[in-house]
Amino acid sequence: MSSVSAHRQHRERLGLVVRELNHRVRNILALVGSMVSQSKGSATDLESFILTLEHRIRALSDTHKLLTEFDWDPISIKLLFERALAPYSSFIATRILLVGDDVLLPPELASLLTLVMHELASNASKYGALSESEGSITPQWQVDHECLTVDWRESDGKSVTPPTCEG
Repeated sequence: MSSVSAHRQHRERLGLVVRELNHRVRNILALVGSMVSQSKGSATDLESFILTLEHRIRALSDTHKLLTEFDWDPISIKLLFERALAPYSSFIATRILLVGDDVLLPPELASLLTLVMHELASNASKYGALSESEGSITPQWQVDHECLTVDWRESDGKSVTPPTCEG
């Protein structure tokens, strides 16, 4: 292969990598924008807005760190949930029971699912099952015909009451 051909192939590969990076950056920025809007909508004051946004950004950052460790290949749902629930790791296997076959998730789904798990766990620790000493949660998942279903169950926690604000 001539040096001109090799140079052309290198530029094509580089162009592909740059386009993929731009695509991922746009997706991340859109996600961060959504997180800001959601945090603003549920905040009662500036301090709660900042705290909520910091926790959401940290969860997103932790997910990207995990995805980078696996070179953006599909990732284990069980490992993803364990990392998303890391702030509550002392409860895993006692008050948090992860149930489901270990399936691999595409990176795009992993980022969103981590944020969902983070929100559910955060709510459970503030208002639900993890806010009571006897409460427990069971995230359960299954894949049927390439469709992922995640079921979040809380038991022995506070009684469910209508929300006092929207978020």
